[in-house]
Amino acid sequence: MTTPTVSARAAHSPGPDELDPLEAERIAGAPLPTPQTLLRRRFIPYQVYKFAETNLRIADIVLRERLGL
Repeated sequence: MTTPTVSARAAHSPGPDELDPLEAERIAGAPLPTPQTLLRRRFIPYQVYKFAETNLRIADIVLRERLGL
């Protein structure tokens, strides 16, 4: 018998009725993201900007380390 893959195991996550009552209560009490947070997560130009910013910061750190600045 083969071992199920990660995606196959993740495909069956317990539904709300299958959770332990304490776990379901803990999840229900979790804060929901604000509309502004959802916009930042979904807005592609913002994600591209943050990606470029992060890469430039990493490049700056690497170049300063290599050049000894």
